[in-house]
Amino acid sequence: MKRIKNGFIDQTGKIVIEPNFDGSRNFSEGLASVVYGEKWGYIDKTGQFVIEPNFKAAMEFSEGLAAVWYGGDKSGVLDKSGRIISFLKSDKPFFFKEGLARIQIGNKYGFIDKTGKFAIEPIYDFAMPFNEEIACVAIGNNRGFIDKTGRYVIKPKLTSFMGECQEGLIAVTYGGKYGFMDKEGEIVIEPRFEMVCDFSESLACVKYGGRWGCIDKTGRFVIEPKFESGLYFKEGLARVSSGKDYGFIDKTGAYVIEPQEGLGWYFYEGLVTKVQNGKYGYMSKTGRVVIEPKFEGAGDFHEGLAWVAVENNIQTTTIRYSRHSRQYQPSNQSQPKLSTKRKKEGCYIATSVYGSYDCSEVWTLRRYRDSVLDNSWYGRLFISCYYAVSPTLVKWFGKAGWYRNLFRKLLDKWVKKLNEQGLDNTLYYKD
Repeated sequence: MKRIKNGFIDQTGKIVIEPNFDGSRNFSEGLASVVYGEKWGYIDKTGQFVIEPNFKAAMEFSEGLAAVWYGGDKSGVLDKSGRIISFLKSDKPFFFKEGLARIQIGNKYGFIDKTGKFAIEPIYDFAMPFNEEIACVAIGNNRGFIDKTGRYVIKPKLTSFMGECQEGLIAVTYGGKYGFMDKEGEIVIEPRFEMVCDFSESLACVKYGGRWGCIDKTGRFVIEPKFESGLYFKEGLARVSSGKDYGFIDKTGAYVIEPQEGLGWYFYEGLVTKVQNGKYGYMSKTGRVVIEPKFEGAGDFHEGLAWVAVENNIQTTTIRYSRHSRQYQPSNQSQPKLSTKRKKEGCYIATSVYGSYDCSEVWTLRRYRDSVLDNSWYGRLFISCYYAVSPTLVKWFGKAGWYRNLFRKLLDKWVKKLNEQGLDNTLYYKD
């Protein structure tokens, strides 16, 4: 019997960590969280467990620490030795950035330090992580920025949106239009755009007159608005579309990779995912496929490795631990199981398309289901109909290339729209 299992490849496409896991995240600070059976733990780059799988969910390491979840509202702050620094009463993901971690307690947000103690009490209705020493927070519809003592450096203002501080500038809306302000709260690029992305590599993609282009920090267009969609620049390239398909442009606005089906969102370490006939591979910045599409799913490269999903025979496999080795029977949890309880069922179509139940796109869609659809009778009706139909649809067509390509295009557009509207794409613990 075959199931989808996750392992890791290097940039030549060679499998360097065997596909023995039911789920995985990217490597960060030398470790990657993986699912062994039904629990999450951490492996090093040899595939050896250095922190045994004891958690219901586990975030990537940042600044030497990681968030782990035990179930219910119990989570913890973990160091690389596997020691729990502090226990917290929260079921929401968090990560450390610039010494603090944003954390949600009930319906309020605050910030903890690396001992797990509150540096800033959870009094906000919304908060973003610290970046460039300041963080956006909101009480009601008033948004402002605080420093690490909790003091306001930009006083709260009535606005529907303030972005993260990137390269000294902050996206903001006034009168239904987007512009940018500096760290003092002064408008430096007048709000005249229909949508904006944060600055990245000195440029920001903006929507103007129904089309996307790029501006510099003076607000001048350096790439005229001519694209149907746009994203951040990363590693010198940005993903845009001129029609139904996506390609990558350089900072002159010229295509370096022509629009085509199946391209991923960003380049990481010189490579981007490429889907062809329902299989995942990787493309270089020259537009050449360097790792043939042959995987059931794939992540981005981090620290020289990327997770991939492959079909794997169920058999007894030796999993190495830092202190001992044990035999186990790999679980069959790689695909969502049918459940009699709707709230425990997975996003079948999205999981089959993206190759993982734990990826940013599926986390976004699960949040939309639980925070939007589940709050209205017609939304709940849609959810019920979806779970009645989607398992059969995936069973019949889940491995067909046309099916994956069709739904990938639709879901990519929908996920992008939801993220632009503010729906988070980080780790989602619920269900």
